[in-house]
Amino acid sequence: MKRAAFSVSATLLMAGACLAQSQELQMLNDLRATENLPSVSYSVILQRAALKHAQDMHANDIFSHQGRDGSDVAQRVRNEGYDFCVVAENIAKGHRDLDEVFRAWMDSPGHRANIMSSEVTEFAVVEGRDSIWVMVLAAPGC
Repeated sequence: MKRAAFSVSATLLMAGACLAQSQELQMLNDLRATENLPSVSYSVILQRAALKHAQDMHANDIFSHQGRDGSDVAQRVRNEGYDFCVVAENIAKGHRDLDEVFRAWMDSPGHRANIMSSEVTEFAVVEGRDSIWVMVLAAPGC
């Protein structure tokens, strides 16, 4: 019985994560479409890099593009096995939901430039503890 309940719970959590990814993907591609930019796809590899950075910032009470170990987004993405030709990162803290954090990023010239880059083809965004948000955008290979 408990095993079945766990499987159902795990399935629901995975379905929730997929729904969130779908919402993030739609929101980002809608923004990019306003400037006739190509759509991007969601990357679970970039998601891992973003999540680890959000966890690192929370655990070490820092808010920076530089990790506790001195790593930058390029190093974190490479550590996940992602070979890229371009990579960018947006971070935010304290925003209550996806709409709010996207609005804040779009109101910031540097963050907006990352989101609207014609060079990126993949992305991921995560919300960590204490509303720490990390978005990683990249293009593989080249």
